[in-house]
Amino acid sequence: MNKELVYCILPPLGWVCWTIGGLHWKWVRRYVLPAIIGIVCYIYGITLTPILISVTLMCIAFSLGYGESKPYWYKFLVGCGYMVSTIPLSYPNPLNFWQLSIPFIFIITFWLSNWKPTGKVWVWKIVEGMHSLAITLAVSYILSG
Repeated sequence: MNKELVYCILPPLGWVCWTIGGLHWKWVRRYVLPAIIGIVCYIYGITLTPILISVTLMCIAFSLGYGESKPYWYKFLVGCGYMVSTIPLSYPNPLNFWQLSIPFIFIITFWLSNWKPTGKVWVWKIVEGMHSLAITLAVSYILSG
């Protein structure tokens, strides 16, 4: 399988699933996207045990709330949960740049959407898409390695 093809598959599918999940169909984000990631990982040769652990962690992490009432430190921890859900796929290798960037992309894009000078540019669907992009790029990088 072409190792670069994963960059053409996962990020766009992740963007679609995550943003659809923000339109009332949360199950698409919480369960369909992890299943897609798991299937792609299996196709790319990751063994079943780390896939099942990662998909389970993703289902849990992607179900964590991060709404307006949550403080920024909590939102950062949610982003860390997203990062942790990718670790079984890369173990025993150290975390890659994209994995480490997940909580920072999560919190920075959230902040940009709430900051008055950038709030009209960083509309919520872009923020949601960026969250999925961070996660799917991390997984894509693992699979292309």
